Amino acid sequence: MSKKIQSQILKRFRPPIGKDFRESQFSSWTRIKDFIVTFGAASGVLAGVLWMGGRFYAYGYFERIHIPLYFLSFSAGEYAETYVTSIFANIITYMIANFWQILIVIILVIAVSLVLSVIQSRFKKLKIHEAVITIDNIGHRLLAISFVMLLFLSFFIAYNNGNAAASHTLANGQSVTVYSTELLPLGSPSTLKTPDQNSSLYAFTDLYLLTYNNGKYYFFTELDLVTCKPKQVYVVPDSSVAGVKINESSLAFPKCAISPVK
Repeated sequence: MSKKIQSQILKRFRPPIGKDFRESQFSSWTRIKDFIVTFGAASGVLAGVLWMGGRFYAYGYFERIHIPLYFLSFSAGEYAETYVTSIFANIITYMIANFWQILIVIILVIAVSLVLSVIQSRFKKLKIHEAVITIDNIGHRLLAISFVMLLFLSFFIAYNNGNAAASHTLANGQSVTVYSTELLPLGSPSTLKTPDQNSSLYAFTDLYLLTYNNGKYYFFTELDLVTCKPKQVYVVPDSSVAGVKINESSLAFPKCAISPVK
């Protein structure tokens, strides 16, 4: 065979190295882009879920203390923090309270898996493996449905957690004294002299602090014993407040007629 024919045969069967490399590089970039898109979409969904869960918690909390949620301003991180800490606290509490039951279920699952594996190894004709795969496929569908249901359930739990936290705040709140250079609509004040004796301060007593948000204090003076909510909430901008003193005395109200948690 002549050298010319051999050269043509070698060229014909030589693998296109450059083309394969370009295709491999293109495939790698495609996978990277797909990962970035998937990660971005998952991050957006996760942020939305955390924000929504925090909103449910905040709605439950501030509904109990009689403050409309649109009066307040929170960041997405604050919403997410309250939701995550609230739900994790529930999960950890449940796991501790039901530790032995959870451990027994885990042991039973492992034991059943080992028994099925031994039976399959002894009796080759049994189609246990195929049955397990079928059950696993059905389980994946049920898992997706269960995840969505648990997600909505977690929002409801977050709402109840916020409601319970607000009820605890109302039941264990401490009275405060508000000092101001202005005559605020917080009842009848007493008058005090400033330390330099050059001006006077109004001191408003028998108030209870609900929260402070976005440059405003929220106070109440009387609790409705039927609904377990403040009868009236006073909103005072911090520019009108010279100081707030937290007293040692707690709420001077009897217990509510109904349970504070709905």
